[in-house]
Amino acid sequence: MFSSDSRNVAKPVRIALGALIIQAHCDYSDRELVQQVTENPYLQYFLGPKEYQLTRPFTSAILVKFCKRFPCKWLNKINERILAAETAQILQEQQESA
Repeated sequence: MFSSDSRNVAKPVRIALGALIIQAHCDYSDRELVQQVTENPYLQYFLGPKEYQLTRPFTSAILVKFCKRFPCKWLNKINERILAAETAQILQEQQESA
């Protein structure tokens, strides 16, 4: 939707949602989150890039926009679905091993 000359390129939903999940799970501030993602290849892999990047994938200021894209109600629903899927998988593995 944006021209290639524009710097206003939307971040993929995986980065936005993944950043919010990491931030909530690890209780990072916005600046800490950016620093941790920049330094940690495992966190970058979780966010979806194909290879490790030395540059920041996003700034701390853009996290405000990420929060607007995913209101608290949506994040709670997403967390509930993840938990339900994980619980179902554990139950299935227990039934198969019994």
